[in-house]
Amino acid sequence: MHGMLLPRQTVVVLYGNSVLLEGIAASLRNYEGLGVLAVPLQTDTTYLKNLHPDLVLVDASQFTPNQTEELIADFHTGYPPPIIRLIMDSQQLTITSTQQFPAASFDDLGQVLDMISKSK
Repeated sequence: MHGMLLPRQTVVVLYGNSVLLEGIAASLRNYEGLGVLAVPLQTDTTYLKNLHPDLVLVDASQFTPNQTEELIADFHTGYPPPIIRLIMDSQQLTITSTQQFPAASFDDLGQVLDMISKSK
């Protein structure tokens, strides 16, 4: 049946345009219940906020820790989503959030997504 209300998807925004983010986007699209949106870096943060993402992924080579802090500050109204900086060289990801998540590897991204979708 169409038109039935489905439980809200977990919205993941890939903020930036890099091969790394494209690769991650492709693998995330295999997850059930995930809405994966790619947003170019030049996009105004108001637009980003209006998407109400549950998680924002950025490529560390394009996005400094400072910019990450600023982005979280931009979400000051309401609840900022965790922002994950993916570091290509080390295959590490660091999660900047108002909640503390341990640093992890790309392989743990699935677990992070599980935690986030369960905590909603």
